[in-house]
Amino acid sequence: MGFNFERNLPHQEEAVEAVIDVFNDVLIRKRTNSMSNHLFETTEDNVLKNIEEIQKRNRIKGNVPQLNPYFNLDIKMETGTGKTYTYTKTIFELNRQYDINKFIIVVPTLPIKAGTEQFLKSEGTRLHFKEDYGKAIELHVLNSQKAKNKREYFPLEISNFVRATFYDKKIHVLLVNTGMLNSATMNKVFDDSSLFGSAETPFQLLARTKPIIIIDEPHKYKRSGRSYENLLKLEPQCMIRYGATFPEKVKSKKDYENLLYDLDAVKAFNNDLVKGVVVHIPKFEGRKNAKLSLINTDGKIASFKYVDENNERTYKMEKGDSLAAVSADLKGITIERLNKSIVELSNGIILEKNQAIHPTSFSETYQEVLMRQAIDLHFEKEREYFGLPVRIKPLTLFFIDDVQAYREEEDRTPYVKNIFENLLKEKIESILKEDISEEYKDYLLASLIALTDTHGGYFSKDNSNKDDKIQKEIEEILRDKEKLLSYKIDEQWNVRRFIFSKWTLKEGWDNPNVFTICKLRSSGSEISKLQEVGRGLRLPVNENLFRVKNTQFDLNYIVDFTESKFADELVKEINESTPPEQLQSVSDTQLALLAKTYNKSEDDIFDELYGKRIIDRKANILEGKREELYLLYPELNQSLKREKVRKSTSSKQYVTVRQSNYEDFKPLWETINQKVYVNYKLGSEETIRSLLVEILEKEQVEEFDSVKFIAKNIEKNASGSAVTVSNEQDNKYYLQQYHEELPYNQFLKIISKGTSVPLQTIHGALVKYNENHEFKKGTFFTRRTALNIASKYRDRIALLMLQKIEYSKIDVSVHPTALTNIDGTLKRIVAHTVGTKYSEAKPQEKYLYEELFYDSNENEAINEIISEVTVFGKIPKNSIRIPVINGQTYSPDFAYVVKQKDGKTKLNIVIESKNKEERFLAKDEQDKIALANRFFDAINDSDVKVVFETQLQGKRITNIISNILSKQVV
Repeated sequence: MGFNFERNLPHQEEAVEAVIDVFNDVLIRKRTNSMSNHLFETTEDNVLKNIEEIQKRNRIKGNVPQLNPYFNLDIKMETGTGKTYTYTKTIFELNRQYDINKFIIVVPTLPIKAGTEQFLKSEGTRLHFKEDYGKAIELHVLNSQKAKNKREYFPLEISNFVRATFYDKKIHVLLVNTGMLNSATMNKVFDDSSLFGSAETPFQLLARTKPIIIIDEPHKYKRSGRSYENLLKLEPQCMIRYGATFPEKVKSKKDYENLLYDLDAVKAFNNDLVKGVVVHIPKFEGRKNAKLSLINTDGKIASFKYVDENNERTYKMEKGDSLAAVSADLKGITIERLNKSIVELSNGIILEKNQAIHPTSFSETYQEVLMRQAIDLHFEKEREYFGLPVRIKPLTLFFIDDVQAYREEEDRTPYVKNIFENLLKEKIESILKEDISEEYKDYLLASLIALTDTHGGYFSKDNSNKDDKIQKEIEEILRDKEKLLSYKIDEQWNVRRFIFSKWTLKEGWDNPNVFTICKLRSSGSEISKLQEVGRGLRLPVNENLFRVKNTQFDLNYIVDFTESKFADELVKEINESTPPEQLQSVSDTQLALLAKTYNKSEDDIFDELYGKRIIDRKANILEGKREELYLLYPELNQSLKREKVRKSTSSKQYVTVRQSNYEDFKPLWETINQKVYVNYKLGSEETIRSLLVEILEKEQVEEFDSVKFIAKNIEKNASGSAVTVSNEQDNKYYLQQYHEELPYNQFLKIISKGTSVPLQTIHGALVKYNENHEFKKGTFFTRRTALNIASKYRDRIALLMLQKIEYSKIDVSVHPTALTNIDGTLKRIVAHTVGTKYSEAKPQEKYLYEELFYDSNENEAINEIISEVTVFGKIPKNSIRIPVINGQTYSPDFAYVVKQKDGKTKLNIVIESKNKEERFLAKDEQDKIALANRFFDAINDSDVKVVFETQLQGKRITNIISNILSKQVV
């Protein structure tokens, strides 16, 4: 099926445009042979001016444009924001606008190479770009040769890349890793390499193509290194570096050259382009942080390392020795037995190399504590996301010290694997005893039956492993992300969702649905904290492989107490990624942002700042007033928002419902949690068929667009000067919208999946339409047409549903709910379901919860004191789930119990907060509000009445309630 890439994301479009605009009005020398690119005539006059304008547009300061023999452009994009997609789109744009068709992508490692190859070759990528550009990438992957008869041959991939001509209308990309770039093969002259009349090295032949080079992870290619030296042998006309980090020129000064775009970590986190990070450090209640690790054993002497909050010491001990010498907490524990692989303690615990225990916890190892928390956090996410209308499959990643602790070998017990499976089995069995849906129960039972299939690993030594099961794991983990993200494959449950590795995945591999990373090993070196969490920063996709946005997602990162400063170091690293730019003025864009955030007008914000003498009439910040501005509006401070990276403590993972307040809240809560039967009343199969025929007749579902552009051909005159070819007719190119004709059954399936209409009904509509119309061969039965039909149908059916949908109450128990167990008793609420931000302040007495968690712009509503309110509370996310159109659900934000004017009668109000004006509400938002009103009308009865209201921008809850009370709604 392939990932469904979201088009025109602003941060990616800006990066693409930054590169393309460098060559605006730059002369192009026409290719001298069909196997090479056109050549940009880059001069200081035309290029440096473009770069200055781009840097000004993208607010890049302190990087002076320069023009070197091998022209370099830099694009900085944080991990998880789509670098690979962005440079792929840049390749297509360079081809479309300037007819460049040969590119070399250079990556540092084999895992990155495998990930890039998988992306560029995937069906989803191919279709996505072919629909937009009418072309495909022909990928040539340079791999090491396996010598035949001890003779090396000229690399076939390079030969194919060099020989390819622009006549085939393809974009040719050569993918090379550092190892191959630096291999002896690239400098060797082969007998079979005579493409241009004489034998040449691969470097020399590639240089003839005048390539544009894309460099991934530029910090791996320092200018003083061998790899960079070899890059220059390719004689690129331009090198474009894409990375989150760049090499250093001198200490603490990055080696940027023509930096065009800077999407740093602060912007990525603060603008919700990546997940937030929550750092978890398991605690032993009432006990100090400490651990004892087995470093090594030779069968006679065991080496231990003891670490606590103040000290780190090593000990050598023999059989019979007491561990009390290490810590008084270990009094009475002795070494019972030891050999070359394990140490058995007198309390029954068996330690293998790198295992650890807490001195006061003898029931489980330290690794066991970490794994248990990871499993608990995983299933919190899984239970929440499994119940969504379109599910999300969360994954959990474990980094371990020792491959043998996971892979089964004759002389070693895979203790990590065994502990994990025991903990997992225990957790699944405990969940099966709870009240869960039948479908989720089936999934867990399938997991229990195939426990070993729930997890898989990838380690560097696996590359030489011949075991089919291990190779299948590797294929799924490294290359088949789509399979890994699916709950079902061919109607069978796919239970794998836990991955084990030993830093092998630290670069080049990520997965959007990694929600938990458990670090059972030390970093080993001073590794970037962003690099550590980078495997799970990307925003998730749902089962239909669409990116999920407009909600707060967090990555759980579990470490032991020795890395308690991890969150602080990560915040420091993120903040240091931002250029130390001091805000000089408040722009119109920033005024608009503040107005939206604080429900004020832009004029009000300006007047306030001017009135407090923080800015002048031109919005320049007055001397000495910057800190005052940041205190007033912290959004203007270019540093990481506090809630984006934070530490978690066990006491703040849950929210407690106040029992006394719930007694007043209970009638309202049970009313809005009533189960309903939804009747769409859409009519017969004939009605649906007629609607489809009408869409085919009246809507434009078939697309066939052309885009015209002019390429500027430049030639040299006798004196060597560049001149423009004036025959414009020869320089017009037409790019037709790409259409790939599908088999008829596949065409029907795409429409059926997008509409939930049976295949036979769709077929009947097409037959009926064909009686009076003729299908255009090659352009109608395409993926784009099928998607258009489905989209038009959903629009039409939404209108019908909006008119005809009806709700009817079902007489069944409302419990369990988000607040209650199956017996109606209160339960603890997972904190993030009521808010991702935490305040130490105690909420007011009328608030439903003991702790104060909230989302953006809600703190004011929670703190607003309204005399008529008896009790109010945030409705946990996705807990009410009012059924609306197209299989979606809708959950409001707040619920209030209010005293009427007589002081006795109570009024129940449910409020949906929209931080925008009514005129800016999207059509689907308006429809959902209309259906929510209909839902609450249906569940109202004589005892409990509920009023539904929408809080729009600028409206306070006090005003909404006063307005309702003035109408004397009873």
